[in-house]
Amino acid sequence: MKFKYLFKNNFKNLSLKSSYHLNNILSSKDDHERLVKQVNSCKKIFFTLTSGRAGSQSLTNLLSCVEGITATHEPNPNFEWHLKEVEHNPRLAKNFWVHQKLPAILTSPNEIYVETSHMFSKGYFPAAFDLDLKMNVFCLSNSLRSTANSYYRLNVIPERTVSGRRFITSPKKSLILPYEGWENLDSYQLCYWYALESEARQKIYSQKIRNRGGKVIWVKTDCLSKKGEIERILGEIGVVPSKEDLRRISDIRSVRFNKKSGHKKQVQSFSSDELEEKENYVREKLGFAT
Repeated sequence: MKFKYLFKNNFKNLSLKSSYHLNNILSSKDDHERLVKQVNSCKKIFFTLTSGRAGSQSLTNLLSCVEGITATHEPNPNFEWHLKEVEHNPRLAKNFWVHQKLPAILTSPNEIYVETSHMFSKGYFPAAFDLDLKMNVFCLSNSLRSTANSYYRLNVIPERTVSGRRFITSPKKSLILPYEGWENLDSYQLCYWYALESEARQKIYSQKIRNRGGKVIWVKTDCLSKKGEIERILGEIGVVPSKEDLRRISDIRSVRFNKKSGHKKQVQSFSSDELEEKENYVREKLGFAT
Protein backbone atom coordinates (compact mmCIF):
# COMPACT_ATOMS: atom_id res chain seq x y z
CA MET A 1 0.00 0.00 0.00
CA LYS A 2 2.79 2.44 0.89
CA PHE A 3 4.65 1.60 -2.33
CA LYS A 4 1.44 2.12 -4.34
CA TYR A 5 0.91 5.54 -2.73
CA LEU A 6 4.51 6.60 -3.33
CA PHE A 7 4.36 5.48 -6.97
CA LYS A 8 1.09 7.35 -7.62
CA ASN A 9 2.33 10.44 -5.79
CA ASN A 10 5.65 10.53 -7.65
CA PHE A 11 3.90 10.01 -10.98
CA LYS A 12 1.45 12.83 -10.19
CA ASN A 13 4.31 15.16 -9.21
CA LEU A 14 6.17 14.45 -12.45
CA SER A 15 3.01 15.02 -14.51
CA LEU A 16 2.28 18.30 -12.76
CA LYS A 17 5.85 19.55 -13.12
CA SER A 18 5.74 18.77 -16.83
CA SER A 19 2.49 20.69 -17.17
CA TYR A 20 3.97 23.64 -15.27
CA HIS A 21 6.94 23.71 -17.62
CA LEU A 22 4.65 23.75 -20.66
CA ASN A 23 2.36 26.41 -19.15
CA ASN A 24 5.35 28.61 -18.35
CA ILE A 25 6.39 28.43 -22.00
CA LEU A 26 2.87 29.40 -23.11
CA SER A 27 2.37 32.14 -20.51
CA SER A 28 4.44 35.05 -19.20
CA LYS A 29 5.17 36.87 -15.96
CA ASP A 30 2.65 39.51 -17.06
CA ASP A 31 0.00 36.80 -17.37
CA HIS A 32 0.72 35.65 -13.83
CA GLU A 33 0.53 39.20 -12.50
CA ARG A 34 -2.81 39.75 -14.24
CA LEU A 35 -4.13 36.53 -12.69
CA VAL A 36 -3.14 37.66 -9.19
CA LYS A 37 -4.70 41.09 -9.75
CA GLN A 38 -7.92 39.44 -10.94
CA VAL A 39 -8.08 37.26 -7.84
CA ASN A 40 -7.27 40.23 -5.58
CA SER A 41 -10.03 42.30 -7.16
CA CYS A 42 -12.89 39.81 -6.86
CA LYS A 43 -12.05 37.50 -3.93
CA LYS A 44 -11.61 37.96 -0.19
CA ILE A 45 -9.33 35.07 0.75
CA PHE A 46 -8.70 33.50 4.15
CA PHE A 47 -6.14 30.77 4.79
CA THR A 48 -5.17 29.19 8.09
CA LEU A 49 -1.91 29.26 10.00
CA THR A 50 -1.99 26.22 12.25
CA SER A 51 -0.15 23.08 13.24
CA GLY A 52 -3.15 20.96 12.33
CA ARG A 53 -5.16 19.00 14.92
CA ALA A 54 -6.43 22.36 16.17
CA GLY A 55 -10.01 22.60 14.95
CA SER A 56 -9.58 23.52 11.29
CA GLN A 57 -12.22 21.02 10.15
CA SER A 58 -14.67 22.37 12.72
CA LEU A 59 -13.98 25.93 11.59
CA THR A 60 -14.62 24.89 7.98
CA ASN A 61 -17.92 23.22 8.79
CA LEU A 62 -19.15 26.16 10.88
CA LEU A 63 -18.29 28.72 8.21
CA SER A 64 -19.92 26.50 5.56
CA CYS A 65 -23.22 27.12 7.33
CA VAL A 66 -23.18 30.73 6.18
CA GLU A 67 -24.53 31.78 2.79
CA GLY A 68 -21.95 33.75 0.82
CA ILE A 69 -18.88 31.91 2.16
CA THR A 70 -17.05 29.14 0.32
CA ALA A 71 -15.32 27.23 3.13
CA THR A 72 -13.05 24.28 2.31
CA HIS A 73 -10.62 22.15 4.28
CA GLU A 74 -8.19 20.33 1.99
CA PRO A 75 -9.66 20.69 -1.50
CA ASN A 76 -8.09 19.94 -4.86
CA PRO A 77 -5.81 21.39 -6.07
CA ASN A 78 -4.32 20.16 -2.81
CA PHE A 79 -1.37 21.71 -0.97
CA GLU A 80 -0.31 18.15 -0.17
CA TRP A 81 0.70 17.54 -3.79
CA HIS A 82 4.14 19.16 -3.46
CA LEU A 83 4.32 19.43 0.32
CA LYS A 84 7.73 17.85 0.81
CA GLU A 85 9.44 19.98 -1.84
CA VAL A 86 8.03 23.49 -1.84
CA GLU A 87 9.72 24.87 1.29
CA HIS A 88 13.07 24.55 -0.46
CA ASN A 89 11.71 25.06 -3.99
CA PRO A 90 9.86 28.41 -4.17
CA ARG A 91 9.62 28.17 -7.97
CA LEU A 92 7.57 24.98 -7.65
CA ALA A 93 5.33 26.66 -5.06
CA LYS A 94 4.79 29.64 -7.38
CA ASN A 95 3.93 27.32 -10.28
CA PHE A 96 1.35 25.58 -8.10
CA TRP A 97 -0.26 28.91 -7.23
CA VAL A 98 -0.47 30.36 -10.75
CA HIS A 99 -1.31 27.15 -12.63
CA GLN A 100 -3.45 25.31 -10.07
CA LYS A 101 -4.65 27.03 -6.91
CA LEU A 102 -5.49 30.57 -8.09
CA PRO A 103 -7.46 29.47 -11.17
CA ALA A 104 -9.44 27.12 -8.89
CA ILE A 105 -10.13 29.90 -6.38
CA LEU A 106 -11.38 32.11 -9.21
CA THR A 107 -14.06 29.52 -10.04
CA SER A 108 -15.38 29.38 -6.46
CA PRO A 109 -18.97 30.67 -6.34
CA ASN A 110 -18.65 33.26 -3.56
CA GLU A 111 -16.57 36.37 -2.97
CA ILE A 112 -15.32 35.06 0.39
CA TYR A 113 -13.08 32.01 0.01
CA VAL A 114 -11.78 30.12 3.07
CA GLU A 115 -9.31 27.23 3.01
CA THR A 116 -8.23 25.80 6.35
CA SER A 117 -5.51 23.30 5.39
CA HIS A 118 -2.53 23.38 7.77
CA MET A 119 -0.31 22.61 4.77
CA PHE A 120 -0.70 26.16 3.40
CA SER A 121 1.95 27.44 5.83
CA LYS A 122 4.47 24.71 5.00
CA GLY A 123 6.18 26.23 1.97
CA TYR A 124 3.28 27.78 0.09
CA PHE A 125 2.88 30.98 2.10
CA PRO A 126 6.16 32.65 1.02
CA ALA A 127 5.40 32.12 -2.68
CA ALA A 128 1.88 33.57 -2.33
CA PHE A 129 3.30 36.51 -0.39
CA ASP A 130 5.91 37.15 -3.11
CA LEU A 131 3.17 37.07 -5.74
CA ASP A 132 1.42 39.93 -3.86
CA LEU A 133 -1.67 37.82 -3.28
CA LYS A 134 -4.01 39.63 -0.88
CA MET A 135 -4.53 37.21 1.99
CA ASN A 136 -6.14 37.13 5.40
CA VAL A 137 -5.50 34.37 7.91
CA PHE A 138 -7.05 32.52 10.79
CA CYS A 139 -4.50 31.64 13.46
CA LEU A 140 -5.82 28.53 15.17
CA SER A 141 -4.12 28.07 18.52
CA ASN A 142 -4.05 25.06 20.78
CA SER A 143 -1.76 24.38 23.71
CA LEU A 144 1.68 23.09 22.73
CA ARG A 145 1.14 19.95 24.79
CA SER A 146 -2.27 19.23 23.27
CA THR A 147 -0.84 19.54 19.77
CA ALA A 148 2.16 17.35 20.58
CA ASN A 149 0.01 14.73 22.31
CA SER A 150 -2.44 14.56 19.40
CA TYR A 151 0.27 13.85 16.83
CA TYR A 152 2.11 11.50 19.21
CA ARG A 153 -1.01 9.38 19.75
CA LEU A 154 -1.67 9.25 16.01
CA ASN A 155 1.93 8.13 15.43
CA VAL A 156 2.50 11.10 13.13
CA ILE A 157 6.11 11.68 14.19
CA PRO A 158 8.28 14.25 12.35
CA GLU A 159 10.95 12.56 10.23
CA ARG A 160 10.36 9.22 12.02
CA THR A 161 7.15 7.70 10.64
CA VAL A 162 5.71 7.55 7.13
CA SER A 163 2.81 9.85 7.99
CA GLY A 164 5.16 12.21 9.84
CA ARG A 165 7.41 12.53 6.82
CA ARG A 166 4.41 12.91 4.54
CA PHE A 167 2.35 15.55 6.33
CA ILE A 168 4.41 17.67 8.72
CA THR A 169 7.61 19.65 8.87
CA SER A 170 11.02 18.02 9.27
CA PRO A 171 13.34 19.17 12.08
CA LYS A 172 16.33 18.75 9.78
CA LYS A 173 14.79 20.75 6.90
CA SER A 174 12.77 23.44 8.65
CA LEU A 175 13.65 26.99 7.65
CA ILE A 176 11.88 28.36 10.73
CA LEU A 177 13.16 26.27 13.64
CA PRO A 178 15.74 23.65 12.59
CA TYR A 179 16.86 21.22 15.29
CA GLU A 180 20.37 19.86 15.10
CA GLY A 181 20.56 16.49 16.81
CA TRP A 182 16.86 15.74 16.35
CA GLU A 183 17.73 12.03 16.12
CA ASN A 184 18.34 12.03 19.87
CA LEU A 185 14.78 13.11 20.70
CA ASP A 186 12.10 10.57 21.53
CA SER A 187 8.85 10.53 19.58
CA TYR A 188 6.92 12.77 21.97
CA GLN A 189 9.74 15.32 21.97
CA LEU A 190 9.75 15.41 18.17
CA CYS A 191 6.02 16.15 18.24
CA TYR A 192 6.61 18.86 20.83
CA TRP A 193 9.32 20.35 18.61
CA TYR A 194 6.77 20.41 15.78
CA ALA A 195 4.28 22.26 17.99
CA LEU A 196 6.96 24.86 18.80
CA GLU A 197 7.95 25.17 15.14
CA SER A 198 4.32 25.66 14.09
CA GLU A 199 3.84 28.35 16.73
CA ALA A 200 6.97 30.20 15.56
CA ARG A 201 5.85 29.92 11.92
CA GLN A 202 2.42 31.23 12.86
CA LYS A 203 3.86 34.31 14.59
CA ILE A 204 6.25 35.17 11.74
CA TYR A 205 3.72 34.75 8.93
CA SER A 206 0.82 36.45 10.72
CA GLN A 207 3.00 39.52 11.29
CA LYS A 208 3.82 39.61 7.57
CA ILE A 209 0.10 39.50 6.76
CA ARG A 210 -0.63 42.27 9.26
CA ASN A 211 2.19 44.44 7.93
CA ARG A 212 0.68 44.23 4.45
CA GLY A 213 -2.77 45.22 5.66
CA GLY A 214 -4.35 41.78 5.82
CA LYS A 215 -6.65 40.64 8.60
CA VAL A 216 -5.37 38.21 11.26
CA ILE A 217 -8.10 36.45 13.25
CA TRP A 218 -6.96 34.48 16.30
CA VAL A 219 -9.09 31.48 17.24
CA LYS A 220 -8.58 29.26 20.29
CA THR A 221 -9.39 25.64 19.59
CA ASP A 222 -11.32 25.09 22.81
CA CYS A 223 -13.49 28.17 22.16
CA LEU A 224 -14.84 27.15 18.74
CA SER A 225 -17.81 25.29 20.17
CA LYS A 226 -18.75 28.09 22.57
CA LYS A 227 -21.80 30.22 21.85
CA GLY A 228 -20.81 33.54 20.36
CA GLU A 229 -17.38 32.48 19.07
CA ILE A 230 -18.27 31.80 15.44
CA GLU A 231 -20.43 34.93 15.53
CA ARG A 232 -17.35 36.91 16.64
CA ILE A 233 -15.31 35.38 13.81
CA LEU A 234 -18.00 36.24 11.26
CA GLY A 235 -18.02 39.80 12.56
CA GLU A 236 -14.27 40.06 11.97
CA ILE A 237 -14.70 38.67 8.45
CA GLY A 238 -17.38 41.29 7.85
CA VAL A 239 -20.38 38.97 7.48
CA VAL A 240 -23.75 39.32 9.21
CA PRO A 241 -25.30 35.83 9.44
CA SER A 242 -28.98 35.36 8.71
CA LYS A 243 -31.37 33.56 11.07
CA GLU A 244 -31.11 30.49 8.84
CA ASP A 245 -27.29 30.66 8.99
CA LEU A 246 -27.44 30.83 12.79
CA ARG A 247 -29.84 27.87 12.93
CA ARG A 248 -27.44 25.74 10.88
CA ILE A 249 -24.53 26.84 13.09
CA SER A 250 -26.49 25.95 16.23
CA ASP A 251 -27.19 22.46 14.87
CA ILE A 252 -23.48 21.58 14.59
CA ARG A 253 -21.78 23.94 17.05
CA SER A 254 -20.94 21.24 19.60
CA VAL A 255 -20.17 18.44 17.11
CA ARG A 256 -16.54 17.29 17.09
CA PHE A 257 -15.05 16.72 13.65
CA ASN A 258 -11.93 14.87 12.49
CA LYS A 259 -11.50 13.07 15.84
CA LYS A 260 -9.57 10.21 14.20
CA SER A 261 -10.30 8.07 17.23
CA GLY A 262 -9.88 4.91 15.14
CA HIS A 263 -6.39 6.01 14.06
CA LYS A 264 -4.89 6.46 17.51
CA LYS A 265 -2.14 4.02 18.46
CA GLN A 266 -1.26 2.33 21.70
CA VAL A 267 1.66 4.46 22.85
CA GLN A 268 3.58 4.91 26.04
CA SER A 269 1.88 7.33 28.40
CA PHE A 270 3.72 9.87 30.54
CA SER A 271 2.87 11.74 33.70
CA SER A 272 2.61 15.53 33.67
CA ASP A 273 6.01 15.78 35.37
CA GLU A 274 7.59 13.49 32.77
CA LEU A 275 6.08 15.51 29.94
CA GLU A 276 7.32 18.76 31.45
CA GLU A 277 10.84 17.33 31.71
CA LYS A 278 10.77 16.20 28.08
CA GLU A 279 9.42 19.56 26.92
CA ASN A 280 11.96 21.55 28.91
CA TYR A 281 14.79 19.55 27.35
CA VAL A 282 13.60 20.52 23.84
CA ARG A 283 13.09 24.16 24.83
CA GLU A 284 16.55 24.40 26.41
CA LYS A 285 18.23 22.94 23.33
CA LEU A 286 16.45 25.53 21.19
CA GLY A 287 17.35 28.37 23.55
CA PHE A 288 13.76 28.94 24.71
CA ALA A 289 12.82 29.90 28.25
CA THR A 290 11.58 26.99 30.38
